[in-house]
Amino acid sequence: MFSPPWQGLNPASNIDYRGNACDNPIVHDGHENGGTIESRITSQGQVSIPARIRRRLGLTKGSRIEWCERGEEVIVRRASTYSSLDIHRAVFSRPPPRKSLASLDEGIRSHMRRSHARR
Repeated sequence: MFSPPWQGLNPASNIDYRGNACDNPIVHDGHENGGTIESRITSQGQVSIPARIRRRLGLTKGSRIEWCERGEEVIVRRASTYSSLDIHRAVFSRPPPRKSLASLDEGIRSHMRRSHARR
């Protein structure tokens, strides 16, 4: 029975430079080379990602991937993308304190005095 090399590892050793865990490796179990899929590196340093992995990760032309280095292993995964709403929620996790009606009225009065004051 084939046992993947990452089984039994301490999850803390799977942390990449961003602090993300490198979990759930993709393995193809039908090849003679130990159950992994092989790709070749071109003379320009490019690598083709096998179709099965592209489909599983939902990768298409222009998709971003991350390379996670762990000792002698490199783990490739789809790069995380964040929406502007995700970033806004992270930066502004708490809404500003509510203002009282009296405070709003005073702000309007103050603005009107300044904007209509004689110069």
